[in-house]
Amino acid sequence: MDIETITRYIARATIRTIVFVRDDDRALVDPTSIFITWTDPNDLKVVDQENIISSGRLSQGVYEHYYRTTISSPKGHWRGLAEIIDGSGPTAVNSPVSFSVEVA
Repeated sequence: MDIETITRYIARATIRTIVFVRDDDRALVDPTSIFITWTDPNDLKVVDQENIISSGRLSQGVYEHYYRTTISSPKGHWRGLAEIIDGSGPTAVNSPVSFSVEVA
């Protein structure tokens, strides 16, 4: 069964982001942190590095984040960034993943 990827939302919709974290063997794993950032079409960060490691965990290696737009939310392409960090200090691995949606 295919999973539909929604990339267009109307204002007042809730945008759901799902992050899957896998190791080199493609097994789902839990990282140290996952930071979500949303930037609107006016280049304003509306969510700036919210750590979803505890609040968004669904199961091992699967995390979700919700952002609710409003009727006054800027229309156009919104940019999302999920920064997945495993470890700490100089040996930490940072894996950024960019994505975007349209708010109409």
